[in-house]
Amino acid sequence: MPSLIEQVANPAQGPPSKENIPTSSIFHRTFSKQYPTASTGRGVYLLTNDGRRILDGSSGAAVSCLGHGHEVVIEAIVEQTRRLAFAHTSFFTNDPSEELASLLLSASDGAFSKVMFLSSGTKEKIGIPMLRYSAFKAISY
Repeated sequence: MPSLIEQVANPAQGPPSKENIPTSSIFHRTFSKQYPTASTGRGVYLLTNDGRRILDGSSGAAVSCLGHGHEVVIEAIVEQTRRLAFAHTSFFTNDPSEELASLLLSASDGAFSKVMFLSSGTKEKIGIPMLRYSAFKAISY
C-alpha cells in the first residue's frame, strides 16, 4: 500500500483512507508512522504507556547526559523555578548563569574570558559569527 505522502502526491489513487491517517493530533515529522507514547522515563530509558521500556537514544544533550527522573536534578529545577523560571538573556542575567560561567572560566586555566550559553547547534551557527564580529569590533576600536 502506498504511503500517505505518496497518496497525497498522487491524487489519481484517491484520497487517503482512515487506516493511513495517524490518530495523533500532532503534526509529526512523518505521516506514515504511528509513534509510541512515552509516558515516563527513568535513567536512560523511556517507558511507553503500553509498558515497553526503550533505551532513549533520541533526547537532547541535557537528558542524554543526566538521564530521566534524577532526583537531584528534579529538586534543583524545582528550587530554581520557585525563585525564577525565566528571564530573557537579551535583557537580564541571573545568578545561576553567572555562577556556571565563572566555574567554566576558572576551569579553562585562563584560555577564555567570557562564556556564551546556547541552546542548540543552530544557535551556535548564529553565535560564533556574532562572537567573531564582536571581537573584531572590540579590537578595531
